[in-house]
Formats: sequence, C-alpha cells, structure tokens
Amino acid sequence: MNSSSARYRWRGRSGEAQPSTATTPVHWNELSPGDLVLVLSGKASHTGKVDTVSADGEYLWLLLSDGTGRRLFTKTEVHRTYADPIDLAKRSGPDL
Repeated sequence: MNSSSARYRWRGRSGEAQPSTATTPVHWNELSPGDLVLVLSGKASHTGKVDTVSADGEYLWLLLSDGTGRRLFTKTEVHRTYADPIDLAKRSGPDL
C-alpha cells in the first residue's frame, strides 16, 4: 500500500497509528484544538493533538503524542493529514 492511498486507525493511549480504514482525511481548516490527528510528511508520520491552526489554514501546531513537545507543520511539507473520526463526530453532533 503506498502512502498516498493509506488510511490509518488509532491504537493505544499514545495515539500510534497503523494502516486501516478508520480515519478521515481532513483539511486543516476543519480541525479544532484537541483533535487527534496523524500527519504524513515525506516518509515520516507524526501523531498528536492539534494545538492550533492558523486562520489561513497554512500552519498547524501539533502537541506530539511521543511526549517531545509541540511541532509546527506547514502545508508545503505535509503530504496528508488524517483525523480521528470520533473527534470529528463529537463536534458534528450526536448519533452520526
């Protein structure tokens, strides 16, 4: 499976990710602080909770799951971003 068609599911409290069909690709403008996301950047992947997204959706600050702090991502360096569908559903309303 290549990274452009990869899907991920969440596992464990640390937010580690594995290929699956249980997540949703998102645009950064759709994210809110606290959303659990997976960011694919080149051959690297990063999981964590959204700290903030710039108003224009070009920059994303992520609180990394591995405990190493925050990291700034730019749209130009990120291949794809996936969000935990449970987090998205909580914002969308009940029984979705």
